[in-house]
Amino acid sequence: MANFSVFLGLLLLIAIILRVDFVFYIIYVLLGLWLLARVGLKRAIGKLTWQRHLAGHAFLGDTVEVQLEITNRSWLPLPWLRVTDSVPINLFGGDQARQLFSLGRGESHRIHYQLQCNRRGYYPIGPLSITGGDALGFVEATYRASEQDYLTVYPKISPLANVGLRSPQPFGTLRSSYRIFEDPSRLAGLRSYQTGDSIRRIHWKASAHADDLLVKKVEPAMALESFLVLDLFKNSYHRQLRYITSEWSISLTASIAYYLIQAGQNVGLAVNGADPLHDGHPPRPIAPAGGNGALMQMLEILARITIGEHPPTTEWLSDATVDLSWGTTLVVIAPRGDDDLLSALHMHVRRGFNVTLIATEPFARFARIQSRARLLGFDAFNITNEADLKNWSALMTPSGRHTAVS
Repeated sequence: MANFSVFLGLLLLIAIILRVDFVFYIIYVLLGLWLLARVGLKRAIGKLTWQRHLAGHAFLGDTVEVQLEITNRSWLPLPWLRVTDSVPINLFGGDQARQLFSLGRGESHRIHYQLQCNRRGYYPIGPLSITGGDALGFVEATYRASEQDYLTVYPKISPLANVGLRSPQPFGTLRSSYRIFEDPSRLAGLRSYQTGDSIRRIHWKASAHADDLLVKKVEPAMALESFLVLDLFKNSYHRQLRYITSEWSISLTASIAYYLIQAGQNVGLAVNGADPLHDGHPPRPIAPAGGNGALMQMLEILARITIGEHPPTTEWLSDATVDLSWGTTLVVIAPRGDDDLLSALHMHVRRGFNVTLIATEPFARFARIQSRARLLGFDAFNITNEADLKNWSALMTPSGRHTAVS
């Protein structure tokens, strides 16, 4: 503005000295253009409307298409506009979120760009920043929208063939290696009658056809009402492994929840991490329930949650499980199995819960923790990566005790 004033002053001085009408005409035109840009440009940018369209949820590895539509509602054309949409660095897929273009009166312009969902999380998209100016560079005006959209990226879900969990509730939908939990509705074949077989197990039609007494073979099965407890207390994790281990713990929790829900079981969740939708406090525990609705509710929390500085699991576990029924399978996913946590889990065994501890940080002497956990009445596993998870899913001894994962 100072340079423009000096330039007009020099032109006016020349016009007065030389008394050239054409120079006065140039001054009038420049002043008019300056006033038009000064007053009209800000109003024109203020009348811009915009819409952002994107899917609000995605899975890890997905590509999300984002479309921005900018419309000029004013009577004044805009010679140039620079539009920048704020995108988190974890989702940034290129420079498409920043464009320079012109916009005539009543015209619209669409901007397309992509978000690469390479990390789980709860991401704000925006705010939008729009800067415009006149053709001669007299004035620039910037409009920064306050509205944001949000994208939830779910954690990675690893496929499981089975889970090493126990339950006292028979006649369910999960296969069990405990023969006392045989489910008569799950026919596995026929065999010859043996002394001591119940008459109710005889398959009369097949026996008549084979001219021999045949007995139904049934598969063992059990029902699991499970409650997953995820420890995201900051001080529970080793400082150098904090990010990697916490992300693996979240992914592991999501994988177990997905498997159990798909198997028709009721699953609940409690996490002591920081939830951005609860001002950084832990979310409320989710009571055990079945169906895809319950699964998506848990995945939403596991997508948003981060490590927090709230009470450790040993102080918070009793409150989180106070409303659970007797016999619930309690699966605690924690970085380590220290003495305080083992003692707290033993108290839950005495309350009638079926407890399983899954430690997610590597520990060379985990066999000692595993042995002590068995003495206290529950199983403990050290699952630190995908290979450990695959072994835990696949390896179970015929007697029903789980093969150790070290």
